[in-house]
Amino acid sequence: MRRRAPDSAEYARDLVVSCHRLSSYHAQAGDRASAAAYVRRGLEILRSMKAAGIYMDSALEQVFRQWDGASRAAETSGYASAAHPGADANLVMRLNLEYQKVKRAWQSLPWWRRLTTKEPERPKGDLSPITRCGPSSDRFRRARSE
Repeated sequence: MRRRAPDSAEYARDLVVSCHRLSSYHAQAGDRASAAAYVRRGLEILRSMKAAGIYMDSALEQVFRQWDGASRAAETSGYASAAHPGADANLVMRLNLEYQKVKRAWQSLPWWRRLTTKEPERPKGDLSPITRCGPSSDRFRRARSE
């Protein structure tokens, strides 16, 4: 048996509603792959309805805008999640560069100095500056001068 395109608005609406309910069910169950498959199928039906000029009520229009917007956003973003609006990208970049510089300096120490000097730690999720073994710490300066 092969799939056939919806012939009427009622048939198409029933298919889209079924896809919407199934995608919601699978999303709540944690099965994102199945939920995405039902969204893609429902979006395919809605797009074919638009192309054929089949009437879509306001609820179907809303579902279409929601799914189509999410689909276009996923295509343009390369399936990457968006950054948190409160995240400071410049601070993260600066801390990462500082960490890399400190790590290279630590790795350039002789092996016996590295035994007694604490290895620098990556910046934490709270984005606090590196203080334990940063370039301004006394332990780091003493290790470099010896």
